[in-house]
Amino acid sequence: MTINDANHVACKVLMKDLGARVKVEPLRGFPVVKDLVVDMEPFFAKYRSVKPYFINDDPPPRPSGRKPGTAPPF
Repeated sequence: MTINDANHVACKVLMKDLGARVKVEPLRGFPVVKDLVVDMEPFFAKYRSVKPYFINDDPPPRPSGRKPGTAPPF
């Protein structure tokens, strides 16, 4: 949300660091659903469209034939 004209994660902000007067508003640029709640779906739709994660098309590696936690033979 917007706290004192800057975007913040509200649960991480300490009130003692904000001063005597605190101004709280919903995030700018998003449609307001109710009070301070905004509709973040447009943001998440764009986030999903750019696929910000790795996509591995390779098959998983073949098992080595030993059990996990055992030492390799010498």
